[in-house]
Amino acid sequence: MGDYYWPPNALRKYSFEAYVDAFKALGFEICKNLDLEKNYEKIVLYGDPLMQTIHASRQLSNGQWTSKLGTDVDIEHAFVKEWKTLENLPYGDLRVIMKKPPVVL
Repeated sequence: MGDYYWPPNALRKYSFEAYVDAFKALGFEICKNLDLEKNYEKIVLYGDPLMQTIHASRQLSNGQWTSKLGTDVDIEHAFVKEWKTLENLPYGDLRVIMKKPPVVL
């Protein structure tokens, strides 16, 4: 088994709603803009029309975004509204934007 984590109080099934629920369990809330906001972490979730493919991007402190493609490739990029043509991988369209205050240790 690989390393993974799923919030204990989130839905445990492969669905778009479960992913949104998992991020809510981690303190994220749905928001409406992609602007860089001081003191907030932002993510975007993408899905295909049937919500069978799910992809996420996280905003970096410099305003760029980062995504994991495949099992071990992280990329840094400008915001991408549609992931339909990125290396022929159909990650889908933007479906939800979420944010939360960062964890302070």
